[in-house]
Amino acid sequence: MTIKITLHAQLALSLSLSVLQEHSSSCIPSVALPFPQTLQEVEVPVVGNRQCNCLNGVGTVTDNMICAGVLAEGKDSCQGDSGGPMVSKQSSVWVQSGIVSFGFGCARPNLPGVYSRVSRYQSWIKSRIRSNSPGFVQFISSRLDSDSNYTCPGL
Repeated sequence: MTIKITLHAQLALSLSLSVLQEHSSSCIPSVALPFPQTLQEVEVPVVGNRQCNCLNGVGTVTDNMICAGVLAEGKDSCQGDSGGPMVSKQSSVWVQSGIVSFGFGCARPNLPGVYSRVSRYQSWIKSRIRSNSPGFVQFISSRLDSDSNYTCPGL
């Protein structure tokens, strides 16, 4: 099965039961609330790896990773989200493309979150599953990768 997408224009959802703001469990500073009992989600655009490397520090992001976040401010995965899924809808199917890995703070301007790129671990995942092997989708973009021309000192 082949699905054509453009990763840099694709929106990804990160789902979690974690905190709502950096260093807090509340979206109101200095007001601590219990962790949410309802699954939270955030819709964020994918950021190209070259741009993400420039923003997070050259050498921080590898081809085994995907970056996503609103660069202006305000939306990202946060503490407690690690290990949670990054999914995107391809036609009518939800596909897990990443796993929340790390970030520098939460929803900070120009610091997108970093996710493990599930497709890079396809062989390893298949080797560990004994029954009901998961299906994998091949992503093919029909558009030019605008991130390929992104440059910064050291890249």
